[in-house]
Amino acid sequence: MIECISYLEYVCLRTKPSSNIPKDIPIVHNPDERFYIQPLADHSVLIGGFLRESKPIFSNGVPDTFNYSLLPDDWDDFRELEFFFQWIINSNILYHRLDIK
Repeated sequence: MIECISYLEYVCLRTKPSSNIPKDIPIVHNPDERFYIQPLADHSVLIGGFLRESKPIFSNGVPDTFNYSLLPDDWDDFRELEFFFQWIINSNILYHRLDIK
């Protein structure tokens, strides 16, 4: 049996915790548009997206020291998904309620 594991980059932003964020926001996952919205327990929201062509990372496995770490900023990747982030931020569900970190 051949096992192939790929680790790929993705783009996300997280809001600051806020009591303005409704508690009943559903988890939204739209694979066609390549984004998701997930409310977190600390009253913040994680908004993420997957690139059309994600970049592979960690060709030799995830380093033991990477736990809870971030990759370097890549604003070109963010710009590819900027439309989705702007739509989510400006949507009626979350309009003026988010404080982006």
